[in-house]
Amino acid sequence: MNSSETSEARSASHLPRLAPVEWVVFGLLAIFLSFANVYTTLLTGLGFGGSVMAVLSSALMLRILRGRIPSIERLNLGQTMASAGASMGTAVAAYAAVLLEFPHHIMNIPQAIVLFASLGLLGVLVGGAARRYMVRYYFPSGTACAVIQKTIASEYGDDAHSDTEEARRPLRILVIWGSIAAVLSALTTITLKRGEAALLSMLNLFDNVQLSLNPLFYGIGVIAGPRVGVGLLLGSLAVPWVLEPGVMIAEGPSADGVTPNRLQEWVYWISISLAALPTLSSIGFAYLFRSPAAIPAGMTPGRHHAAPPQRGRVYLALISACLVLAVLCVKAVFALPMWIAVLAIALTLPLCLVNGRISADTDFNPLLLLAIAVLALCAFAIPGDMLALLGLVVIGVTIAGMAIDMMQDHRTGFLLAANPTHQITVQLVGVALAVVCIVPFFALLDATMGIGPDGKLLAPGPRMYLIAAKGFSGGFPLEGQLADAIFTVSGVGIGYAGLAAWKPAGRWMPSLFAVAIGLLLPLWMTLAIALGSVIPTAITAAYVIGRRGEQRGAQVQKSRRDATLVGASMLGVAAATGAIVALLAALLELVGLDWFFAV
Repeated sequence: MNSSETSEARSASHLPRLAPVEWVVFGLLAIFLSFANVYTTLLTGLGFGGSVMAVLSSALMLRILRGRIPSIERLNLGQTMASAGASMGTAVAAYAAVLLEFPHHIMNIPQAIVLFASLGLLGVLVGGAARRYMVRYYFPSGTACAVIQKTIASEYGDDAHSDTEEARRPLRILVIWGSIAAVLSALTTITLKRGEAALLSMLNLFDNVQLSLNPLFYGIGVIAGPRVGVGLLLGSLAVPWVLEPGVMIAEGPSADGVTPNRLQEWVYWISISLAALPTLSSIGFAYLFRSPAAIPAGMTPGRHHAAPPQRGRVYLALISACLVLAVLCVKAVFALPMWIAVLAIALTLPLCLVNGRISADTDFNPLLLLAIAVLALCAFAIPGDMLALLGLVVIGVTIAGMAIDMMQDHRTGFLLAANPTHQITVQLVGVALAVVCIVPFFALLDATMGIGPDGKLLAPGPRMYLIAAKGFSGGFPLEGQLADAIFTVSGVGIGYAGLAAWKPAGRWMPSLFAVAIGLLLPLWMTLAIALGSVIPTAITAAYVIGRRGEQRGAQVQKSRRDATLVGASMLGVAAATGAIVALLAALLELVGLDWFFAV
């Protein structure tokens, strides 16, 4: 067999040629990022696909273990596998909606593992099946990730053979800021006595206003940017400044002011009002101002065609097996009639393409809207059955969440001329590894930290899913002042979304979806995220001092890259540290040791 035939055979194989250490590193990162993402999603309501963090983490770990950064092909496979694990963490977090409605519900861990594995793998296969049609669109995050990978691999990887100071700079930034984040995160999440404040407590500012010192929130702010950071802050400020006085006027005060339960009901419904119709309208407006699917400089998609394996029967068998397992597990876990489970999955699959097209232009995956669509189309058969309705939500969110995140990864692979079969293979491996670990970890978080308003993990995203399910169970309060407020907020939000879609104005306008999430978060958290969101601006200002012309432009680009490195290392390491602290504290408690507790 000559060299070209050997190369074609390798390209046509299902398994990529990775060294054992690379399989281990990429698999551990998939588990690591799934832990970090489920913790972050339950804490703040903001889940991250993990692509950028996966690239940077892969490069750092392999640089330490092998002494060099891998080639772009292997780096892309590592990012793809780790990102699949991170997406699985966000999907499993949706199950918190069940625990919010049924506090005494006990998760059957083996059943849940099979449930999320089948739904997650189905999402991966759907994303892979749609690859050839979806990669032609822009997908901002997937495109940006391709640029980052090409930069790292070409300047610092095997192909560059570079060991200059500039080549070592990105990894040095990751190590320094990751170490700082690990120490601060541990100090802000550990207490030596149950019920007391953390070793590094919050900073008191003024008038009982506190500021969290946890680097996780600052990392989120850096990555999310000012529009999200300011939006979250405005949402949390709106509760005491706008909603509470408004409820007092509309409902009339009780003996102690506004009844807490009534205020909470208003907050929930105003939040979903801001996140539903305005978000849907913003997607429509985005098509009027969308960016063309430009190919970044240096990318040559389509020039390399990997020889596909004869996988038609294998692909069909995998999809069939996942469908059967998913239907059986959904029926067992949520008591859904089998035909409703089949209908929900069948409806979710084409909706994945709709969400993928939306994400391609807006970089936003509207899972809440997909959950509402599935509920609207299936809830007629199970009115009032909250457990079954939440099962519909889990089906839609898990399959669509995985499928759209995989479409982002396939866009990255397309730009880098990656082998799509190898991408799908490592995605399947990443999901399988992550789900076996993340489901027990999720149950542990619920048992040790508590999920919901009365626990330490506020779970704002699952709370919004629960609100939607209650609406379709007949609990929508379409009467009185609250109904008027819902319609008013939705109308104003649609107008706001139209203005925000116009780029000259929109770049300065806070994210409306972030405002909706901020309504469900405390001020000490959103204030830290907002402060973190201005860090890139401060870094850029410091870099361009005294610079002019082309030199100034080069410094701006360098500052953006370094800010991304700082934010990614803070977010990833702090999230993982918080998750590890909770895990270790629970394990110590199981064996009767009270060395420390998780805050």
